[in-house]
Amino acid sequence: MAKRPSPRNRIITAALKLAADNPWRDVRMDDIAEEANVKMDVLTREFRSKSAILGGINSMIDEAMVKSAGKADPEETVRDRLFELLMARFDALQPNKAAILSMLRGTVGIDPGATLAGACGLAGSMRMALDAAPVNTGGRLGRLKVNGLIGVYLATARIWMTDETDDLAPTMAALDKNLRRAGQWADMLEKGPFRRPRTNAAQES
Repeated sequence: MAKRPSPRNRIITAALKLAADNPWRDVRMDDIAEEANVKMDVLTREFRSKSAILGGINSMIDEAMVKSAGKADPEETVRDRLFELLMARFDALQPNKAAILSMLRGTVGIDPGATLAGACGLAGSMRMALDAAPVNTGGRLGRLKVNGLIGVYLATARIWMTDETDDLAPTMAALDKNLRRAGQWADMLEKGPFRRPRTNAAQES
């Protein structure tokens, strides 16, 4: 017998379905509870607000990104690894694109609290991608790396939002271009945050 989805997963699924069919700003917590077939106390125990549900969806996408990209190949460059990770993220978003766009339209610039929470969540997602590359994200330089990758992601997301192709070729092309630009910027600063650190052997030679 198949295991029934947890209340948390049912709530996320319900929120995505309702957002795909309705403007996110019009979706109420009790609508989500009804769609998920859970009581309000269960809903609020899992997620205290619609903003918290958005955070849960972002965490789900983060997990899918890392899982889909798999383990880093020692032979690939950091830029190639980041390309794999961010495309895995866009691939994870794709099945629920209508819902994601509805949520963005109903949140960014409209709900200050949710917008701030979303920005913090995105920073955490980009830090996770860099950690999986792997790139050191510690200290002030680490924050620059995270901010740089946020810029890459947002610039690429603008293309993804209007990309109607099955293979997301325009999104892939935009991501590749944006990562290359980020690498050039890093080289100009002589920091190299998007390059794999030299090995001890290379440093000693």
